[in-house]
Amino acid sequence: MDAVDAKVAAAEARTDTKFAELRRDMDSFATRSTVWKGVASTIAAIVTAVGVILAVIAFGGDRFDAGMSAGGSIAPIVEQQKARDAAQDEKLDEILRRLPQPAPTKSARP
Repeated sequence: MDAVDAKVAAAEARTDTKFAELRRDMDSFATRSTVWKGVASTIAAIVTAVGVILAVIAFGGDRFDAGMSAGGSIAPIVEQQKARDAAQDEKLDEILRRLPQPAPTKSARP
């Protein structure tokens, strides 16, 4: 009977040892998994920030290009306005030439 008890005690000891090893491995895995979750969330935040920055740059570049291309479509209108202004300036100059010149005034100095 003592031999059986010794065998049972040895089996329990081995089982306890295996459970202790399993528990240690699971704790180690949980710690590594927590660390990797933190690293993964940090990487996700960095990727998101870079994506937002690139989106803003792309949108800003598109708006800049749109403004630059608008100058070409406005150029004919600007030229028409310059021609109209020049014609009005000539008319005003002609009106000023035709107006009678004021007579010089004599000063009241002794």
